[in-house]
Amino acid sequence: LSENSLQAYISDLTIFFNFIEAEDCDDWEDVDRFVILDFLESCQDQGMQTSTLARKLISIKMLFRYLLKEKVIEVNEVELMDSPRLWRMLPDYLSAKEVEALVQSFEGNDHLSRRNRAIIELMYSCGLRVSELCSLRVDAVDFEQSFLRVKGKGNKERLVPFGSVA
Repeated sequence: LSENSLQAYISDLTIFFNFIEAEDCDDWEDVDRFVILDFLESCQDQGMQTSTLARKLISIKMLFRYLLKEKVIEVNEVELMDSPRLWRMLPDYLSAKEVEALVQSFEGNDHLSRRNRAIIELMYSCGLRVSELCSLRVDAVDFEQSFLRVKGKGNKERLVPFGSVA
C-alpha cells in the first residue's frame, strides 16, 4: 500500500477506536454490525463523503479479518456488510482551449519554461497523475519507441505512448 493509504487507514481506525471506546465497548465481541453502522452514521452526520465512509468500512473490515485470523473474535459479522453506494462521477477536465492556454503560459525558451511545457504536455497527452509524473525516471522513457513505463497506484506498471509534441 502507498504511504497515503496506510495513513488514511491508521486515521480511520484511530477514529473508530475512539468511537467504540466512547460507546463503552469493552470487548471486541461487543462491537457488532450495529455499532459499526452507528459509527458510519456519526461520520456521515459530520458531513463525510460517501467515498470516505466506504474507505472507513474497508479499514474496519481489514481489522476484523485480522482479529478473526488471530482468534480474538469467533465470528466476523462485518465481512458481509455492504459498502455505501459510490456515485461514479466523471472527473472535471480541461477543454482543449484551456490546455492550450496552460501550455502557452510557459512561453519562454529558458530551461524552466521548456521543462514546465514538457511537464504539462506529458501529463495531458499521457493522462498521468501528478504522483506518476513526479516519480517518473529518465530510464523509464523510451524515446525511440515513444513510450513511458509508468508506475501507478498499487505500484502497478503500465506502458503509455506519448506523441512527438510531448
